[in-house]
Amino acid sequence: MKTIVCGPPHSGKSIFISNLVRLMPSESFQRITANGDGEGTWSNNPNQSDVMAVRIKGSNTSEDFAQWRKQIQTAKQDIVLVDIGGRLQDDKGPLFDACDSFIVVSNSEDMIKEWIAFGKSHNCKCIATVLSILGNANDTILSTTPYLQTTLSGLERGHDLQGSKVLGAVAEALVMKSGYKGFQQVREQEVIDLYDIGRKLGCYRSWLTAEGIEIFNIWYTHGKAPVLYQYLKDTYARGKRYKIYGAKSIWVTCIVALALEGNDLSFYDEWTDSYISPMKLNTCNNPFNDDLDVKLEEQNYTSALVRFETEKKLSQAHLAEYQLPRIDTQKELFVSGRFPNWFVASVMMSYDNAEKYIHVPGTGYVKVCSSNDDELGIMVRPM
Repeated sequence: MKTIVCGPPHSGKSIFISNLVRLMPSESFQRITANGDGEGTWSNNPNQSDVMAVRIKGSNTSEDFAQWRKQIQTAKQDIVLVDIGGRLQDDKGPLFDACDSFIVVSNSEDMIKEWIAFGKSHNCKCIATVLSILGNANDTILSTTPYLQTTLSGLERGHDLQGSKVLGAVAEALVMKSGYKGFQQVREQEVIDLYDIGRKLGCYRSWLTAEGIEIFNIWYTHGKAPVLYQYLKDTYARGKRYKIYGAKSIWVTCIVALALEGNDLSFYDEWTDSYISPMKLNTCNNPFNDDLDVKLEEQNYTSALVRFETEKKLSQAHLAEYQLPRIDTQKELFVSGRFPNWFVASVMMSYDNAEKYIHVPGTGYVKVCSSNDDELGIMVRPM
């Protein structure tokens, strides 16, 4: 089931999706961001000034649309949500062609009609419409035929809409129409399934569909970092080959990479639908990378911040060529940037500092490596 979430700019699409994601079955769900903003679920985190500081506004090229369409076509999950830009333009047609359904989130009833007409012209079926309303609380299901017709307020950045009737109804519709049958652990040899581990450690939210199917949304909170780290250390032998599945959170990726360091690891990458191995990268005093800007910001005598910025997707093929700045191993290391799990794992593995933090936009810096395991998951304010 491949569903586009569309609608005009500034209607709250990204906020709607960020809340809806928290009701999806994690192991059978994928979100594809098909627009130049490249915003993920982190864009709805509480500290919006910090979110805005790392938000990248980009343009969409014909090559981008071709890549997004290919990613949609090759996505294998039961439920795939595609977040597209807000302007109704013909270049979005190929994305609709690759999907079978759509949801409209709009602050204009007229634009709802226009997006429905556009989607139907590309043989897509409307699942739901959400009229975004400012002001007083509004969470209303107007009709269920021929599709869900709703109104919803609170689609402003930083808002938590859990418990919303509209969100619940849309989530139910997506699960039922997708044919999802319930949680299935990945049983492929050598795979470490972080969704299954999350269930075992109680790191999830769950709800029941009308048909009695329990939906598990795996959600690792920072306080569970020491438990996850110890579980991995105790359960998996050293010197083995492991494939890591379900490492979507950047800080969880770091915990896994550091807990299992010394093993032959590879991380599942949704963009390429493949497992990619991280590696230790070279460090030098004046690093140079064609498609990656790396800045070393010395904070004080005890800590250093390494900040990464890029407007392109990092190249797996060129991973060995990336260079990192050399820093004093006695300092606390703070890392900030938006990159795939296999790259952030490479960065963390490349430094021998005892204390390491990773930046989670809108939340702060999360400690992912420490001489005291009980301190893992501790957060400090954005730097």
